[in-house]
Amino acid sequence: MLKQQETVSRMFRSPETPSFEVPRPPINVPSYQLGLSKKQWHQLIILGNGFDLECGLHSKFIDFARPRFSKLESSLNGFFKNHNQSVHDCGLTIWDVILYYGSPNYWSDVESAIDLWVAERSDDDETPCSRISNRFNGQIVSPSDTSRAEKHAMRFLSALPEAPSIWTASEVANRLLSELNKLENDFSDYLRKEVDGNDVYARKAFDLLNQILMSELPDEDHYNGFASLLDFNYTNPLTGFDDSAERHSGERPFPTLVNIHGSLRENNVVFGIDGTKHMDEPDVLPFTKTYRLLSLDNPDTAKLIQTYSPYGLRDNSTAMIKFYGHSLAQADYAYFQAIFDCVDLYESQTRLIFFYRPWIKDDGEKISDVEARADMNRKVTKLLSTYGSTLDNKDHGRNLMHKLLIEGRLSIKMI
Repeated sequence: MLKQQETVSRMFRSPETPSFEVPRPPINVPSYQLGLSKKQWHQLIILGNGFDLECGLHSKFIDFARPRFSKLESSLNGFFKNHNQSVHDCGLTIWDVILYYGSPNYWSDVESAIDLWVAERSDDDETPCSRISNRFNGQIVSPSDTSRAEKHAMRFLSALPEAPSIWTASEVANRLLSELNKLENDFSDYLRKEVDGNDVYARKAFDLLNQILMSELPDEDHYNGFASLLDFNYTNPLTGFDDSAERHSGERPFPTLVNIHGSLRENNVVFGIDGTKHMDEPDVLPFTKTYRLLSLDNPDTAKLIQTYSPYGLRDNSTAMIKFYGHSLAQADYAYFQAIFDCVDLYESQTRLIFFYRPWIKDDGEKISDVEARADMNRKVTKLLSTYGSTLDNKDHGRNLMHKLLIEGRLSIKMI
């Protein structure tokens, strides 16, 4: 866990620079020189899939998966009986089979399914990968020992070209990783078409992001504000800003964008799991987000966070962290822990704001403001309680939320 946390923390740590207090100018300093005395004020905005949904994209996992599940459902019985027929002709992956039986609706469900298949171990220290390899090699006699998903996954694997004569758990995991890459490519194609076919996404993203950016800014006479975006989506919410970059750049610094899990523009979309507990497991490691982010090599990650000064002054650290549209699922807790550590959340003055909006459920009904806020309250409480448990000082961990609330550094607001 310490190795994982150190790896993730380095991704967010900005280059350390000497910290010093710029003296306030005397009252008779000409107004054109006042900018020299302004302090830097940095905000980090964290976006999740709720942002893209609010801006009109059909970017839920189930939006992508539903037609694939229908295709799989209609051909499942006959398709897998013929092992000589190439499974690739159907345009599906083994993860379509796995996820079909898991009935996922959200991206967190996909991450949970990956974790279940390659990392989570049963009481007898087995994973689905090891059970499948054992069954392939005749070490499981009773069919009841294998789930329906595992049975169909075995049929899928046995129909692959150049299937090995002896399957190991590592071989099964390698095939699952290869199939996951195919699913990522298919999703990239789907989402790219979704963005290209949506005439209003850029404008809606511009308007919503601007609201978030401009919310609760400090006095411009005393602070130079700048922002960075940690985007868990694969899209570019700055497209609208790009269209007006010349006008915008004259008003304030252009936001730094980091698509932490890859992006459509770089064609490097990543699905994965939290690697906190799995950094020493060779079969699981390639499925972790931390491991796969190494290949993305995004230099802008160093600009995401302004860490507090090593000299004891915290005026230069990130002043505000805003969240919007993120499920705050446990699969991304390693990122949040790294960020909170970098700003020294307990001791610093960094403020957290969690924005929300009521959303439309799958049945078309819009939830109430009260329901939306209660849902966000639960997620924030779980996130901060989990983070508090990681602090060395357990008393600080237990009273973290209480301290943030008393100091006015924790807010949940509708935007």
